[in-house]
Amino acid sequence: MPLLSHRRAPRGGNAVRAPRALFAGALFAAAIGINAGVACSSVETEPSGASSVVTTGNGGSAGSTVVTSTGGGIGGSGSGGAGGAGGTSSAGGAGGTPITCTPDSGGDTCPGDLIALTLGTTACYEGDLAAATADYSAKYCSSANDTTGPDRVYHLTFSEVGTLKFVVKAIDADFNPTLHGRRLAASAAECANPNQEFSCWSFFPTKEGFAIEVDPAQIPEAYLFVDGAIGVGGKYRIDVSYTKPACGDGVVNASVAEECDDGNAASGDGCDKTCKLEKVTVFDACPGEPFPLALNQTLTFNSNTAPYKDGDGIHSYHPLQVAGCGTTAYKSTAPDRVYQLKAKANGTVTATVGLDLTGTIPVCDQDLLDPGCWDRVLYAVEAVDPATCGASCTCDTGMTIVGDPLMGAQLGTQLACSNKGLYDVEDISFPVQKDRTYFIVVDGNSYAQKKFGPYNLKVSLK
Repeated sequence: MPLLSHRRAPRGGNAVRAPRALFAGALFAAAIGINAGVACSSVETEPSGASSVVTTGNGGSAGSTVVTSTGGGIGGSGSGGAGGAGGTSSAGGAGGTPITCTPDSGGDTCPGDLIALTLGTTACYEGDLAAATADYSAKYCSSANDTTGPDRVYHLTFSEVGTLKFVVKAIDADFNPTLHGRRLAASAAECANPNQEFSCWSFFPTKEGFAIEVDPAQIPEAYLFVDGAIGVGGKYRIDVSYTKPACGDGVVNASVAEECDDGNAASGDGCDKTCKLEKVTVFDACPGEPFPLALNQTLTFNSNTAPYKDGDGIHSYHPLQVAGCGTTAYKSTAPDRVYQLKAKANGTVTATVGLDLTGTIPVCDQDLLDPGCWDRVLYAVEAVDPATCGASCTCDTGMTIVGDPLMGAQLGTQLACSNKGLYDVEDISFPVQKDRTYFIVVDGNSYAQKKFGPYNLKVSLK
């Protein structure tokens, strides 16, 4: 199966996306001979905890996700209780034992350093490309500059079916690591064969990594190359684990018949405690989940696109190909989630997806293997005939877009779209008028390695 190339997207602004190497899901699994999981986007579902709503301030939401809001409300009054007496001081506890990582033992060329993985393995390794040479380049990184630096090789063997997590992080501030892998074919000589490459990771400036299920019956060994982008090497740390497949490990494990895995073993969030998709009954398509939004109010929706379809099951929903949306999102078939916003005042709405629940830290910055770190697309449309539709406002007419090969639904006027660099935080702003209806769609890029997952959508009106 031919793999797609990719290029590191520029930071700090909209970028035209290029296709990228296959990673998660059936395509990546097939490419390296690993069992593919059940396609999460094929089931119509709704989180079972749909009625759980927490609101404060004006403009509460009757939505299907947990919602918090700040601003716009009237504060309560009352006297505070007396403070408690101070406790006695005590000495602090002893510090923990520092983790010592295994240093490189050479490994500048194939077959490289051996890492024999058995279930329960958790280890770290430290390396330095200062004395290494540039022996190999990645086939599926679209820019030669991504792998022109010195490199080291790691030879991984697998004992039995398990969940593999592999992360490389730069220690030197000026080192931008790239990670690429080759699978073992007939002999160890295939380590040096670029045609055995199954993927290349060049998405983040200081780290790269992946998490997959491995079946040794199909791929008993593999080679991973830690490379230096733009010809520059440096010091780095590798964290690797190989564990028994289990619900909550963040990987859709075919060996235990998982349909989804959002990184926890809890129900009510779209993926239940046994990693089966929960049934959706509402808000999978237009007109979406309704919520009013008052002036100076901020709402945060916590949900997951994995259980949903793309559009209404007949027509695909996707943004128009305009500035901010790149060249691939407009034909995306990834699952999406629709929100129906009723503006309670004139102003500007700002929506953001990709931050943690505090609304300050990008999920991918915290943990690039977090299931919430995926390639999101965010866009907004105005209701069809917003001045006349009244209570019947919807974000599509049910008509087919002429010439659209994906049978897309005809949306109202598109107001904003965000589809930045790979796994970046997406944010949009657009003007609204009091008492009019608008729609915000959380979508994914179906050309991405990770195109759906959990998210936090932050919406405010100023």
